[in-house]
Amino acid sequence: MGHALRIAAAAGLITASAAVGRLLTERRKLRSEIAQLRQRCRPNLVIDPLTGLPNRAGFGNLLGEALQQRPPTPTTVVVLRPTRTQLLDNLGSQDSDSAVAELAVRISSCLRPDYRLARTAE
Repeated sequence: MGHALRIAAAAGLITASAAVGRLLTERRKLRSEIAQLRQRCRPNLVIDPLTGLPNRAGFGNLLGEALQQRPPTPTTVVVLRPTRTQLLDNLGSQDSDSAVAELAVRISSCLRPDYRLARTAE
């Protein structure tokens, strides 16, 4: 063992260096795991779980894509907004969720393939 290594070992620097190495390795692993989780969660960030339609963020993405098309094409946005309060008051929680899901299915079935539907409500 060289003189510098003996001094470093006596001062506890080698142990600290090994600990730092382990921490950096663990940090790389955690960053990799976070990236994988983000990738798996990405669809949930833009899809409404009740209807399977794009949510507000997904709608923003679709609208942005439509407005950036070249050559520009006419873009129309239609908003239908039965409020959750109206549905809850008239149907109750479970039935209002079923009504929203069924509404999404029925409207989707009426649209041309190049039309998009999204659920942006709460």
